[in-house]
Amino acid sequence: MLRSKGNTGSITGKGWVLCALWITVLLCGAHLSMLFGRDYFLSNMDLDFALWSLGKAAKATLVAALITAFVASVLRDISRRAPALLRALVSLLTVVLFAACIAGIGFEPAANIPEIGLENGFRGWLAIGTVALLLALAQMFFSRKQRKPITGITLAIPTFALLGGFALLASFGVPQIQVREVVRSLLTKPTPWIVVSEGKSGPVRAGVISPLKDWSGTTGERSTLIIPPGGEVSYEVTEEDGYVLFETAIAVNQHFGGKVSSSWEEVRFNFEVRVDGEVVSNEVLRWGKKGIGGDFGWRELGGRAGIALRPGNVVSLLTSVESVPPDPRAQLLKWRTGFSDPVLVRYSERERVASSPDNPNIVLVVMDTLRRDRIGCYGYEKDTTPNLDRLASRGTLYERAHSTSSWTWPSTASILTGMTPERHGVIDNSSCHLARDYDVLAEALQRQNYTTAAFSGNPLISPSKQFDQGFETFFGGGGIFYKSRRFIPEAIEWMKANAGNRFFLYLHMVDPHHPHQPMKAARDQFVMTKPPKGYNAGTYPAQSFALLGGKAIVRGGGWDTTRVVPLAEQERLSNIYDACVATGDYWFGEVLNALDEFGLEDETIVAFTSDHGEEFFDHGMMTHGHSVFRELVDVPLVLAGPGIPGGVRSDALVSNRHLGTTLAQLGNSAIRGVESAIDLARPNDLVVQPIGYSTEQGWWNTWHRTPIWGLRDGRWNLHLAPVAGAFGGSTPTEGGEFRLFDMESDPKQLRNLADEQPERVAAMIERLNERVRSEKALRTSLSIGAGEETIEMLQGIGYIESEED
Repeated sequence: MLRSKGNTGSITGKGWVLCALWITVLLCGAHLSMLFGRDYFLSNMDLDFALWSLGKAAKATLVAALITAFVASVLRDISRRAPALLRALVSLLTVVLFAACIAGIGFEPAANIPEIGLENGFRGWLAIGTVALLLALAQMFFSRKQRKPITGITLAIPTFALLGGFALLASFGVPQIQVREVVRSLLTKPTPWIVVSEGKSGPVRAGVISPLKDWSGTTGERSTLIIPPGGEVSYEVTEEDGYVLFETAIAVNQHFGGKVSSSWEEVRFNFEVRVDGEVVSNEVLRWGKKGIGGDFGWRELGGRAGIALRPGNVVSLLTSVESVPPDPRAQLLKWRTGFSDPVLVRYSERERVASSPDNPNIVLVVMDTLRRDRIGCYGYEKDTTPNLDRLASRGTLYERAHSTSSWTWPSTASILTGMTPERHGVIDNSSCHLARDYDVLAEALQRQNYTTAAFSGNPLISPSKQFDQGFETFFGGGGIFYKSRRFIPEAIEWMKANAGNRFFLYLHMVDPHHPHQPMKAARDQFVMTKPPKGYNAGTYPAQSFALLGGKAIVRGGGWDTTRVVPLAEQERLSNIYDACVATGDYWFGEVLNALDEFGLEDETIVAFTSDHGEEFFDHGMMTHGHSVFRELVDVPLVLAGPGIPGGVRSDALVSNRHLGTTLAQLGNSAIRGVESAIDLARPNDLVVQPIGYSTEQGWWNTWHRTPIWGLRDGRWNLHLAPVAGAFGGSTPTEGGEFRLFDMESDPKQLRNLADEQPERVAAMIERLNERVRSEKALRTSLSIGAGEETIEMLQGIGYIESEED
């Protein structure tokens, strides 16, 4: 045993122990403060729920902090008489240990740990590192007070206070469900506001503002009512609105539209909210050499309680600018100021209730980019999906299910709303925000006392695009893809914590989506080949863009994809995809196993589908979004659980957009504003009808980013490109370009029968045009597109080409 005569800071000394306990207290406080700040201030979680979450985390935090503090203190004591270099290394290691403990590494779910590489994550780690460094310095200071150690009485006060606080937090029961009902959005169609005046730098309009180039909900882009300085709009609360709260936030866009002189000291932007002419909120944001002064993110107005309004009130929103520099260039800048997501809302509380076979939990799994023909229960010869096959064997499987689009944004919005893309308006980067005034599945279930959570691995399905509606917990966004290993363990922990509550859990898994990162076991099983010798694969999106650019087109028609990707590499890419499908199925199996482990299998409905497929050179292309061929819109659809017929395989033609309305009905609720005769829980009673799908960024005869609409009616399948022409042409064909396929005699869609069936084509085109017109007429949201950061993200993940490509 190590001893140092007269040294109370040694391993056996009283000072050493007291120092370790002090550090334990400080580490606990730092970590719990980080969690509270994230939940209450950044995520706008209600106070009671934030405190309840801290109570759940307190025990693990205390144990981790205690171990970390004692290990660090032992290292410090051992290295006391070591050479200077070793002491420096121990100091560095101590900072790392403290930072890991404060971040929660090793004892917190991955979703609670800042993501390295993102701007917001970098700032989080910078703050954590700073606190860790300060604690390391404090440890050095405490450990040097050898002859006058910190007294036990001094330490006892904060220690007992901390333990008492833990006990108090742990005593909190699960808070009630806070239901937020959006009564009216001021970003609807037709615009509800009246423009009183407009500033010189632009008109009042709906658009996007991003205070910083960042993915945080507090600093990233949001849909916004843009009111350039000098503008004013007003809205009169109606009897239909009733008594409501007005909620919004303010910001100045990161790009002002011109070069700013370094001589400018400060520009002040004023934001006012008036009710019946009386100022109820007056906020100022400053911009200067270092950007927006002080609070450079979104600033919430009206506090957490909002601004109370009643019928007849006229609410006015005004912006102005002052302290403008004398530099004449300042007058030319297009200042963008605005009020994000301005809504009239109403809150209510609901008790959490227990699940049962008659009142089941609901788990909805969307496996992104999953082709139906790569699944075992749909006839694939490879054993890629044993867990999904297991679910299908005890439930209902639809053999001819389709998505509403061939890529994520429009298709997922359809699943959650029950609407077609033409109606909900989430169609491409020019219109990608899910409007607040639409009811969605999570909100419908929340009204029936469901505890709700979503875990999304796709950056398109994120709070910044308003896909978080109705969810108390939402993991996702961040501008990158999160594979299932990153968040499924966290989702399982969430299920465990809420096993006593009836819940709705939405999982958006992206393992089959590029970038392909299969687990080792799956790679070893399915990927049997290596890249062709001497072949430089480049990037997956780059290969796709080369094909979209026409580099595989053969003179006289058709394509030869080996000009871009050798045949051996095509086979390898297909095998890697299979490995990724198997990886996703493995994590899906972990979810099913958890339901069984927690005793929830018999009282939980599990629905499984995909948002779209993936092309591997079937029609001369790869990836997705560019067409509506079957490899992109044929999707799996499986339901199992209480109330779902078991062992059923239905060949009915269905769309997975009816999942939303079906699951709402199974939860004794309904999605408001959507009427549907399709109940997927009753396969024998389905009303057969044609199925539509579309993409607004299609590729047709070398025409890029053009709409393509599809209609499946029995055995016949029509594709219509309303704004496209012949190969290499520059003038659209009158009436559009079209193709017709007989899916029974030509399931691979290789023979265009349009010339042989002119009457059928004409009838289907008329029906398709009418369908699109009628659905668009029902749209109530404005077409709000993506901001600069989302465009860069879309380019980075290969959805759209960058300007230099």
